[in-house]
Order: sequence, then C-alpha cells, then structure tokens
Amino acid sequence: MEAERQRLGMSVDEFYAIPRDPPSDSKLPIYDADHARNAMARFNQLTGVTAEEKTTARKKIIARAKKFNIDTTRFEAGKNDKSMIERKIFQAKVLDVDSKKGIVTNYDNAFNVVDTDGDISRKGAFAKTLTENVSRAKWFMNHDETKLLGVPFIEGTKEDDFGLLSVNHLNTEKQLGKDMLSDYMLFKDYGRTLEHSIGYSTIKKNPYDLGEGKKGRELIELKLYEKSTLTSWGANEFTPVVDIKSSKNIKAELEMIEQMFTNNYNYSDERKRSAEELFNKLQSLVDYEPGETTHVDEPTDMEILQTILKSFK
Repeated sequence: MEAERQRLGMSVDEFYAIPRDPPSDSKLPIYDADHARNAMARFNQLTGVTAEEKTTARKKIIARAKKFNIDTTRFEAGKNDKSMIERKIFQAKVLDVDSKKGIVTNYDNAFNVVDTDGDISRKGAFAKTLTENVSRAKWFMNHDETKLLGVPFIEGTKEDDFGLLSVNHLNTEKQLGKDMLSDYMLFKDYGRTLEHSIGYSTIKKNPYDLGEGKKGRELIELKLYEKSTLTSWGANEFTPVVDIKSSKNIKAELEMIEQMFTNNYNYSDERKRSAEELFNKLQSLVDYEPGETTHVDEPTDMEILQTILKSFK
C-alpha cells in the first residue's frame, strides 16, 4: 500500500484515515472511492487504535466518502458493521472475449495471496454464494447503479486453483454495452489489464497474522452482491492521469487510442469524439519540446480526467 501512496504522490495524512509513523503502520486507506467504502465497512473491526484516533478517522472517512458522492447516512448512524458492502479491486488481463455473444471471461479474485487490505481469500470462499444467490448479483460500470452493463457470474463461473474465474454477459443491445465490449477487445488485443471490483459481505473469517505485529483477515466465506468494471485507463479517482502522464512511452498509449477509430472496434461516435480529444491532449505532450517559440500548454490532470470521464456519460 505504501508503494501505491508514493506512486500517487500523496501524503500519509491524506492517503490514510489513521496515519501513523512509520507510514506502514497506518490504517484504513481512503485514497479512492473503493477504499473509502471499505473504510466504512471495516471501521467497527478496528483494533489497536485510540478513541481519539477513531473519532478523527470517522470524520475523515465521511468527508472523503462525500467527495466521491458516496452515501454516508448509515455509516454516520453507526450502522456500518453488518450493512455495508465491502469492495475489493483485482487487476488481471482479460482471458477471453466472445465478440459475437458479448461474453467476457476474467478473474475477479486470487486465492492464497495477501492483498493490500491485509486479507487473504481461501478457495471455497465463493462456493456457497455461487450456488445460492449469485443470480441476484448486478454488473455495473464504476459502481454506478445507473450504468448496468449486463449479467455477471453466469454459467461457467467457478473457483479454480488460482481464484474466482468469472464469466459475464454484456448487454450489447445498449450502446454502453457495445462500447464496453469494444474496450475489452481493445485491451485484450494489446495485452493490457482492466481493473474489476467485486462487492461482497464477509460471512466467515479468521484472524490472520501478517507478521511484524500486524493482523489481517483470512476470508473463509463471502457473499457476492455486485461486480464493477473500472473503465479504461482506470476508474480510481487519482490513478488514470498519473498512469498516463508518467508513462515513458506515451506514443504506445496514442497508438492504442488510434485503434478506437478503426473498423476493428465498434465504438459509438460519442466515444470516438472523446477519444479524439484525449488523443490530441496526449499528442501535445509528445510534440512539445522545451525552447520552442510556440508553447503548447500541457494539459492539467483534471483536464485529462474530465476528458476520459466524458466518454462514459
């Protein structure tokens, strides 16, 4: 988690709800929407913190959550311990895309690996939910309930030795689904990763010793509620611009964006217009050389972020 904080260039205080010295002892990262939600869900499970730290942390979590337009009503009422859905991000390459049927196959979780939240999921954690209630799960874009992508965890979804292998059906009758299918195809063709996030509640868990006096959780049984695809070039509030602007080879990113205009992908005109705007802004970074008489203003982080997000409205 510290590597992520340093990559984003954020201070310990703004990255964590409970900052500590050394920073590795800090608790409850809140740097993006998913972690702010998780902080609310796990707040009552905190150990080894003072009453003063909890009071300050609660205020920080509420403020950060509201910044991400997250409803904090239940959390503020102290009802977060059992009612809040936890979310976990997993980044993996898209395994398969059936462009004719709109079927996407990817991993949504890995077993026996300690994640950035200090959790380790065990094989069997999803066994019950896959047989009993997964038919009620929803598939959103960026956790936005107004942007339903299709049906997640359809036939073929299973646990294997690696993790939760997810088979999902995009609704390509809607333009949103068509554009997302094109995203999956584009990223698969370029061997890139797409981030996914699952929404779940923890049914059974055990304490887990992480070493050096740190405690985590061994997740034994989880109940699935939703899945989200985090849109191209990242959906975490701070990551998309940093990833693109710090790339040593922006030309490779431009080449990928150019492919959106070819006949290989069925993007809508609206997405193409937004992609063209993003392309031009990134191209200005490539074209600009210090000392030129004609100065090209480097696009700000917010300008690039707003351009990307326009694609998905």
